Amino acid sequence: MSNRALKCPMPDNINPLYPTNFIFSVHKAPELTFFVQDVNMPDISLGDARYATPLNDIPVPGDKINFGQLTVSFLVDEKFANYSQLTEWMLALGFPDNHQRFTRFQEKQENNLSEHLKTVSDATLGILDASNHPVATYTFIDCFPISIGGWTYTSKATDTTPLIASATFLFDYYTLQTKWDGDPF
Repeated sequence: MSNRALKCPMPDNINPLYPTNFIFSVHKAPELTFFVQDVNMPDISLGDARYATPLNDIPVPGDKINFGQLTVSFLVDEKFANYSQLTEWMLALGFPDNHQRFTRFQEKQENNLSEHLKTVSDATLGILDASNHPVATYTFIDCFPISIGGWTYTSKATDTTPLIASATFLFDYYTLQTKWDGDPF
């Protein structure tokens, strides 16, 4: 039996990251940024493969990364600008009543984009330190909304709680860049 001592090296920075220090934006929905309340960081998982042996199958790392859904909750502004941007985008993708809605949506997009890029948008989650300086940026590539949550109007409310909605996005993948990766900030 060996006498190995557990070592716990002291990190250079012992400041914790706080969940309130962030800014989130979606290129195709700029009205959303100011009103974002929560961003649920999607999970990431790596599949596995099995190496068969006569005794026990041995798991080995797979070759596909799976990303969860990106969910954002936001205050609905009284002009419905942020909610409308998301619903128009989603309705254009699903064209529930006619194909012209999709065509009009694409015509509003930048002319130099491909047909695919006119339907998706990158999103950015900026992480700030305790002094509100940027320290990291997640970029979600080729997002599109798949769900926009509703809310309840009620005359029973006794306080003035604002309406909060949520939007769920799918995306291809995300990248993470920190200020220590080459100081893009």
